[in-house]
Amino acid sequence: MKRVYYLFLCIILLLIYMPFPTVYASSDEELSPQLLDTDNVSSSEILLYSQACVVMDIETGTIIYYKNMDDVHYPASTTKILTTLLALENGNLSDTITFSENAINSITSDSTNIGLSAGEQLTLEQTLYAVMLESANEAANGAAEYVSGSVTAFAEKMNAYAADIGCKSTHFTNANGLHDDNHYTTAYDLALIASKAAKNPMFLTITGTSEYVIPGTNLRSGQEIKLSHHHKMLNGTIPYEGVYGGKTGYTKSAGITLVTYANRDYKNLVCVILSSPGSKYAYQDTQTALDYSFNIYDSLNIEAINTAAAVAETTIASESMIIEETEALLSETRETSDSSLVLSKSEVLSSIMLTLSIMAFLAAAKTLLSILRNHKAPK
Repeated sequence: MKRVYYLFLCIILLLIYMPFPTVYASSDEELSPQLLDTDNVSSSEILLYSQACVVMDIETGTIIYYKNMDDVHYPASTTKILTTLLALENGNLSDTITFSENAINSITSDSTNIGLSAGEQLTLEQTLYAVMLESANEAANGAAEYVSGSVTAFAEKMNAYAADIGCKSTHFTNANGLHDDNHYTTAYDLALIASKAAKNPMFLTITGTSEYVIPGTNLRSGQEIKLSHHHKMLNGTIPYEGVYGGKTGYTKSAGITLVTYANRDYKNLVCVILSSPGSKYAYQDTQTALDYSFNIYDSLNIEAINTAAAVAETTIASESMIIEETEALLSETRETSDSSLVLSKSEVLSSIMLTLSIMAFLAAAKTLLSILRNHKAPK
């Protein structure tokens, strides 16, 4: 009887103290987009699933839409946008990279890679296609070591570059985006980085390529390595008008991250998604945010034009008063008989030059106002 009692007691204790795995909702369970009281958004007209988003005009840096754009998140493999940009700016595409033991073995076998071995060689160009299309982590390491000698030194270069272009809450510890608590960014900062990259012609060529073939390596002569872009809006899985590039990302800590470039007419935008609960939600949010931003783009331009016109009108309104006061001063100088009040020639000349400068500025303002009044946003 005692044995039964002790056995029963042991079972109870096990049930109380034994840890059980967290049970997550089924992947088939549909989530609903929502706007929390704590969310900081530019508009409540759209709802997103993801925790953070920015849509930025690449040419001007104007923010068209944002949600929690300054909140810190993990970027995952969208890190590789900056990795690729720095390699392009600091390397030669035809140079050969020999992959080190550290570049290969510092990643886990279950992380994204193209199966390179230590001692295997690729050109920098081939390496960067592997980085951007297949999100190959060992390729990113190799590019980093090629540029800076080590991944650590390259991360320092990344941080300096990010700070130089205006990033405020970004810190990188590696070139591939594998999780590190000290490897983070914000939607706004990542949009700045992505916009900077979009101004590099070779970066645009790479990110806009859906498939690429490496004909072979020194260790795999004649064995092709086929690369395919993971971004579903670019590879045709989820078509979206105007998409011309982007980068995917995922780690368990980061969730789904996604950067998407899209252009319609003269509107050149980048959309950044961070901490999305799933891949399909990241793409839905991207479409929602881009649709909204393209739709309101012209109204934002018109508002900016009206503001500029108002400033020009205010400036021009003071023209008569400035000229009248200057003319009165010169007239007084000519008519006075008191030598103590007579302005020197240099002072008179300075007054005339100031007047002419003001008149030239006002003429330019008038021209600007005329242009603004006649401006019609293209459709």
